[in-house]
Amino acid sequence: MALSANAPQTMARQVTTDRKIYPVGAAEHIYQNGLLGIDPAGHAKPFEPGDRFLGVAYEEADNSAGAAAAINVLVYVEGDFVMPLTGALAVNTGDEVFATSDNTLHTTGHPDAFAGHVLEIGDAGTNYCIVRLKKFGEQPVVGLHCNEVVYDFERSFTPMGAAGDSTVVINDGIIMCSLVGSGVTKRVGGGATLAFDAINEQAQASVETDESFQGDKGLTFEAELNLENIGDNAALDGVWGLVKGWSANSRLDADHGDVTDLALFAMNGNSANIMAESDNNTTDTGQIDTTIDNVTDAGSWKKFKIIVRTTGVVEFWIDKARVLSTTSFAVRGTQDFSGVVNIEKSPNDTAATLTLRRMRVAGVGLLVA
Repeated sequence: MALSANAPQTMARQVTTDRKIYPVGAAEHIYQNGLLGIDPAGHAKPFEPGDRFLGVAYEEADNSAGAAAAINVLVYVEGDFVMPLTGALAVNTGDEVFATSDNTLHTTGHPDAFAGHVLEIGDAGTNYCIVRLKKFGEQPVVGLHCNEVVYDFERSFTPMGAAGDSTVVINDGIIMCSLVGSGVTKRVGGGATLAFDAINEQAQASVETDESFQGDKGLTFEAELNLENIGDNAALDGVWGLVKGWSANSRLDADHGDVTDLALFAMNGNSANIMAESDNNTTDTGQIDTTIDNVTDAGSWKKFKIIVRTTGVVEFWIDKARVLSTTSFAVRGTQDFSGVVNIEKSPNDTAATLTLRRMRVAGVGLLVA
């Protein structure tokens, strides 16, 4: 409601804008002047690709033995800083730079690693430059040096219906596929619907990225979705996440041998259990219950995030909380990955409805060294 008196002090203007206080992540040790990231739960940590770049540590903060948010750290979020940039030259002035660790920058990187622009080389020294930190919320120019595919289905698209096996490529880098059933259609109220009808047949529907991303540069998959109807038979399977070797066979069976590397959330049959799995072509970590259950109420979307670190280590997050943090999930970081949301059923008359509000895959394009 509108104010009827002066606003309280909590509404007052913040005098200091270049430094802010953030809670530190569990078991993290932050060093003064280190580059910091922030994890999906909002905790500061030494930066690594897959985090969102936060700023520069004003001070040391040792939370090595502490729980998340046990201590805070003061962070520079604005300003000009001397930073390491291997091979920095005058021609780099104005270039975007991306954090690649807590003490290194590069001119390519994950979009979320965008740190700022080279202001000048000056007398910073060999392999150093002066960087002006990005403004809060500022995004890099997306291209091969950093890339992302984001689709929220607000723009018009060609529905994929029951006209047999069909595929359409959307200009925004999204492929939609369906094999009979109700296919992929625009959802009233926003988003897309992937659905099957109650006919005894094999069926499939998917939304996929039309481009791939390097796993060893840091990679993230994000989706906001839920299964409003999870069917009534074990013939149904749903997966969403990152895959290597996705094919027509994979669309009909996500566990098909064509998929050589994967990091996926999954649901099976009419179970509400949301599972997580990975495969690095050597160790197959089978589906494990995240202990988070799907809610079938219309509009009860959950936010899913998969982070692939440069080492190939995989983290699974649901609604900004990490799940199965003590389980070793991994893919081969040397591989390239596509994002996918897919439902399929073997011949059966079970129906199913998955609603997808948004999908984002972000990392580095394949042509960047």
